[in-house]
Amino acid sequence: MTVRALLLLALLAASGASAQPGARFDRLGTEDGLSQSIVNAVVQDRQGYLWFGTEDGLNRYDGARFAAYRYVPDDSTALPGNRVTALAEDAGGTLWVGTTDGLARLNRRTETFSIAPGAPGDLDGACGREVTALAGGADGTLWTATRNGGLCTRDAASGAFEPVRVRPIPENQPGALALFRDARGSLWAHLTGIGTDGAAGVCRIDEATRTCEAMAVSWTRAVPGARGVAFGDTPEGLALYTEDGGTWTRAEVWPGVRMSGGSRNAIATSGSVWIATEADGILEVDPETGESRFYRPDPADPRSLPSATVRTFYRDAQGSVWIGTALGLGRWRPPETGAFQVVERGPGGLASGANGIHQSRDGLVWIATNDGLHKLNRETGEVTVYRRDGAPGEAFPSAFWWVYEDAAGTLWVGGKRQGLFRFDPASGQFAREAGFNGALFGGSDAPSVPIRYVMQDRQRRLWVGASDGLAVRPEVTGEWRGFTASGDGLPSTHTNVAFEDSTGQMWVGTDGGLCRFAPGVLGEIRALDCFRHVPGDSTSLGADIVWTVAEDARGSLWAGTVGGGLAKFDAEAETWRRVTTADGLPNNTIYGLLADGNGRLWMTTNAGLASLDVASGAVSVYTVADGLASNEFDFMAYHRGRDGTMYVGGPHGLTYFHPDRLAPTGEIAPVVISGVRAGDVAQPGLVESGDRLRVGHDENFLRFEFASLDFRNPEQNRYEYRLRGYEADWRETNGRQPFAVYTRVPPGEYVFEVRGANRDGVFNPEPVEVAVTVVPAWWQVRWLQMLAALLAVSGLAAAAVRIHRGRLRRERLEHLRQRRRVAHHLHTGPVPALRRVGDDLDALASGDDNHPARAVRVTVTEVADGLVTVVEELGPPEWDGP
Repeated sequence: MTVRALLLLALLAASGASAQPGARFDRLGTEDGLSQSIVNAVVQDRQGYLWFGTEDGLNRYDGARFAAYRYVPDDSTALPGNRVTALAEDAGGTLWVGTTDGLARLNRRTETFSIAPGAPGDLDGACGREVTALAGGADGTLWTATRNGGLCTRDAASGAFEPVRVRPIPENQPGALALFRDARGSLWAHLTGIGTDGAAGVCRIDEATRTCEAMAVSWTRAVPGARGVAFGDTPEGLALYTEDGGTWTRAEVWPGVRMSGGSRNAIATSGSVWIATEADGILEVDPETGESRFYRPDPADPRSLPSATVRTFYRDAQGSVWIGTALGLGRWRPPETGAFQVVERGPGGLASGANGIHQSRDGLVWIATNDGLHKLNRETGEVTVYRRDGAPGEAFPSAFWWVYEDAAGTLWVGGKRQGLFRFDPASGQFAREAGFNGALFGGSDAPSVPIRYVMQDRQRRLWVGASDGLAVRPEVTGEWRGFTASGDGLPSTHTNVAFEDSTGQMWVGTDGGLCRFAPGVLGEIRALDCFRHVPGDSTSLGADIVWTVAEDARGSLWAGTVGGGLAKFDAEAETWRRVTTADGLPNNTIYGLLADGNGRLWMTTNAGLASLDVASGAVSVYTVADGLASNEFDFMAYHRGRDGTMYVGGPHGLTYFHPDRLAPTGEIAPVVISGVRAGDVAQPGLVESGDRLRVGHDENFLRFEFASLDFRNPEQNRYEYRLRGYEADWRETNGRQPFAVYTRVPPGEYVFEVRGANRDGVFNPEPVEVAVTVVPAWWQVRWLQMLAALLAVSGLAAAAVRIHRGRLRRERLEHLRQRRRVAHHLHTGPVPALRRVGDDLDALASGDDNHPARAVRVTVTEVADGLVTVVEELGPPEWDGP
């Protein structure tokens, strides 16, 4: 046995299987949309999508949603089987899906599948059926392994599948269980029946000659990225093998532990090696020191491994490792450049959640908790706890909310209930500050006072915010002066923060708004002006409760509110400009604000740590996935140390980091349009930028689903989109609503554009584009509409002529009726009367030709005849009456 192997064996024996905290995992399962819990294979394609093979179909994941593909009876375009065992993308970008019923390739344009001639699953081929592994070659070659057909290769140029000969076996080629690459990049196959006594063994593939040479080694899995390390199952358990000078030696065995099957069951991560096991989770081994540990599921810890049965590993483009298990997916993210250091709650750490934090001049970090005052020595990592002996019956004697060192070196500690104390680190004793409680309660020191904030201004006045008001102590007099809501006009008894800006202005944040004092003067509280939230006024604070205040490097004042986000003060206009989740903040509750020296403002929220570039407005968000102790913070737990290190905390412990190690990155994740619906129909195919979409007039309800393929914090991803030709301005949304909807889009030509921002708020310079044509209905065609308009105008003109003619005819008829009415009146009235008068005159002058009546008779006859002429002219020739 070599010296290296002996040393490694000794270290392994000493370390054993540690259960100490280490890697933390995010989980995804069926409740998130995964089609089935058992994940056998993972791959990321050229667009950035993640694909997961399960026991019930294939899943495509974009960080926001899953799309499932399954076997459908009698459908030659569906998967050949639901049990997906292997995935690979070849150099040409084709996705290959291995199942227990054959190998299928995906047509990205139609989202359908087909079995290539000669491929596993083709009854006329020689490559078997039950796919166990796939691997791609740099030249575009695809290597396949099947349990019943052994090894095959697909030529990229011809597309033909050919069996691979295992030498020196002359015939009856063995079945293949896995394909894997070693640290040198060589491709290996794990085969059945070629080892000692018919056991499984390995062969090394010559990719040039397309043959596989059986190797006389005891291990069955090498580790990509870890030279000289290999693993294999033995009758005793899982064994570690090390290489020295070309000789392999068994260095350690973990009794009863079995390595899981599959090709990707070993991976190198941050200086260690992970091995997937059948029932013991992940075995982590440090090849240099020999230390090892197991990561197993813990029902009480939601960030532990999902299952003890681990089937596969896969590292994505951003460095995250995806773990396929029997109970869904786990995801491990390497800490963000190691920037975040954590002091967890528990043995050796904090006895309770972190409240106030302060670094004293000797470099020690003090943390106030609900179970004692803690001292952290960063050099040694040692945590010391100091507790106070309370009076009999006293509640919460060692519950502390704040800690602060003044210019004289006095360490002030604020109690959760018992007021203000001076702490002596040498003796570990707490001394209650006399007169403090009395300043707030009219001279009585009896009532309990919860302390929320302590600070000293440049005039060495000590400002203490409490749940019962504000107290100020000038160093010269040493006497406390109290200010309350009832006696001094504070907008609220809860005073949360006191802050001195660069001009000497004092600001006091309360539950009722933010107030200010004149420089150098305590003044009367009633003389202070306070800023509050004004409903309907966007230039006011976003909310009344102000928990934190800070000044950036440019001298601008910022206030953090509860529920109203961040607000920047415009000193000239005396107004506020709000920054909220609509601008990229992870949450609108701001617990703490800290300014660094690089133009960024750091804030703790209810949904992680965020930094704001005050010049560009770009927001970066960090969560537990980046190494934080928790996404939840406390409104008192924030502090900037003497060297610029920032300390933040909450219920789950303390995190500290230097902002220079978290400089913004230029990395921009790809954005994809992951789905399009027109009307009620989902459009087939995986959309790529530059594609065209053609929809009918009755499909003008459009829904575009998109995703930035940054899987670190998908919900925090930000997007801008627009339908060019329909709207000019960009709209914004986030990872919680990664879609756009347009209704009643009129016929025409449009371009849908979407771009995403990276974690630092920088958007892609070029959007993803899809051309959209909404085809008009036949009655919406342009020339037809013009013809219809012309016909309509012609019809209107004809109708107008007809109306005019009808009106003239009606007028003529009415005129004729009037003439007939006059003729009838004359014919039935004056004419007969005159005839009767004539007859009477004739009777009067009867027999006397010279009688005067004769002359009158002639006149009457002439008048009567004239009227008859008029009647004949007014009426028809043959009179029928009116």
